[in-house]
Amino acid sequence: MPVDLRLLYTCGDQMLVGRRRGGFAAGQWDSPSGKLEPGEALEHGMAREAFEETGLRLPPAQLRVVAMTHWHPPDGVPRIGVFFHLEADPAVHGEPVIAEPAKCAELRWAPLDALPRPLLRYTEIGVELFCSGRVYAAVDWPTGSNGPR
Repeated sequence: MPVDLRLLYTCGDQMLVGRRRGGFAAGQWDSPSGKLEPGEALEHGMAREAFEETGLRLPPAQLRVVAMTHWHPPDGVPRIGVFFHLEADPAVHGEPVIAEPAKCAELRWAPLDALPRPLLRYTEIGVELFCSGRVYAAVDWPTGSNGPR
């Protein structure tokens, strides 16, 4: 089962989001994210993905797991999503940049309570969990499936 790593990188009440370009969810806004690689610890995978996408140097030990989802997306392949939070510290992390221009058309800060649309559903779920203090959600499982209800 794929494990997705998703970053909620905030500066006060603002969160870093990027508008996807090409491929999956093109044109939608999303948080820095990626997939766990074999043999990789969750926090190290998140730090790697954040660096690859934004140039941010995030100390893995500072990344805090704030939410988790068991999602059944439209393609039918269930996934685990692990959402990490870290408050921005430019002196330590650097400034975010578009490090993968083929995958990201725009990068910006936006209010957590007014993120740009269309926002990737996966990101929306994680932000809702984070803001509500809930840590887990089973999402979009079809009626009658063997998955969560």
